[in-house]
Amino acid sequence: MTNTSDALLTFTRRALDSIVPADTSLCLAYSGGLDSTVLLDLLVQLRPGHVRAAHINHGLQPPADDWARSCVTVCEGYGVVCDVIGVALNPEQGNLEAEARAARYQALRNHLAADEWLVTAHHQQDQAETLLLALLRGSGVHGLAAMPPLAERDGMTIVRPLLDASREELAAYAAARNLVWTDDPSNADERFDRNYLRQRVVPLLEQRWPAAGSSIARSARLAAGAMRVLDERARDDLKPYVAENSLQIAAFAGLSQERAQNALRAWCRQLHLPLPTELQSQSALSTLLDSRVDGEPLAAWPGARIRRYRDVLYAYPESADPGAVMSPARIDWPSAARGERLQLGPVRGSLQLLAAVPDDDRPGLLLSAVDQGCEIRFRSGGERLRTRSGGPTRELKKLLQEDGVLPWMRTNIPLLYVDGQLAAVGEHWLNHDHPAVVSGRGMLLEWRAHSPLHSPF
Repeated sequence: MTNTSDALLTFTRRALDSIVPADTSLCLAYSGGLDSTVLLDLLVQLRPGHVRAAHINHGLQPPADDWARSCVTVCEGYGVVCDVIGVALNPEQGNLEAEARAARYQALRNHLAADEWLVTAHHQQDQAETLLLALLRGSGVHGLAAMPPLAERDGMTIVRPLLDASREELAAYAAARNLVWTDDPSNADERFDRNYLRQRVVPLLEQRWPAAGSSIARSARLAAGAMRVLDERARDDLKPYVAENSLQIAAFAGLSQERAQNALRAWCRQLHLPLPTELQSQSALSTLLDSRVDGEPLAAWPGARIRRYRDVLYAYPESADPGAVMSPARIDWPSAARGERLQLGPVRGSLQLLAAVPDDDRPGLLLSAVDQGCEIRFRSGGERLRTRSGGPTRELKKLLQEDGVLPWMRTNIPLLYVDGQLAAVGEHWLNHDHPAVVSGRGMLLEWRAHSPLHSPF
């Protein structure tokens, strides 16, 4: 090896050893271009027997299939398996650059084995471009931190060992090792933002400031350090007040506007919810914290909903917001007595009638009564029941309030009707006025709700 190739090999060994355990299985995202070809050559030397490759065929260029076959051939020369994964894109719709990136990562995520880490060949110039794009979007510190060398994304671990290596160093290594790669002509298509930066903006910056690429990448590292400090501060601010998807509003007491926004975004990040913009976070905090204690306010932005009840906030994905569930007023359940589980949707969960257990003296439902089928309804108002034998008849509305059930969950509790009469309210109560309810050894209703009914505090 030459000094050039030795230097990059040593650099990459240190980068890998600092973040990747020695026996980790690695899958290289292999495009067949210069960067990933260099990384392939490095990985087979540094982690022999622990590397395979995956090539994403976007099908956007006429020679795409030829490139895929070439990638397989190159990998075979190293004794590395290369799987080709096709993705379907529509060049006529939306942001093709973003669509291709999302499809690529989804395909790779689906392809990874459970214990496998994804390795990408992003380098110093890629990092600089990512930071510049974040600046142009008006991103905060998390965006300016650009790409970390080790990251968790959508359930997969991503390793980027070349982030501090320049493209010139990769090209010199490839020349010294006589590597052969394929250049994708779409990388020169200036319709795409990253390509425009690469072809037009960064060269102009480097004409005036030759070290622009490395300086910008250094700024990303510094931003990443600031990001970690902000995250640590947010964890300290939130820790005493967080449980499940809930957060006590006391967490924000005495915090500056900026620190409160940082805590809110950190909480959303912990729950894997879309993050609010600066204006959205300001509006959300005002809406949620300045309302009356009985106001039950709602803050919303695309993909996320935050509700308040008393002194606690509750966060939900937009697609599973229990306060926005719309469903049929009645659902037939003819197979209830056979123990078949009834699915009620992403918020309301599922129901099942369980057979009586010997020596279980809890009140339950007669098999003979439910054998003809049941019906599930949801609150519409006016429901009444007797929760214990000999006790008074109570309004369901009052019972739910006294039990502290979250207001938006009260209409999501399944009500079991037998012969047109209310027999059970979820797992909460049986109606002892119903002839199907027996004092012991009856069938029990099991409800698996996907959202908590009560405050965890």
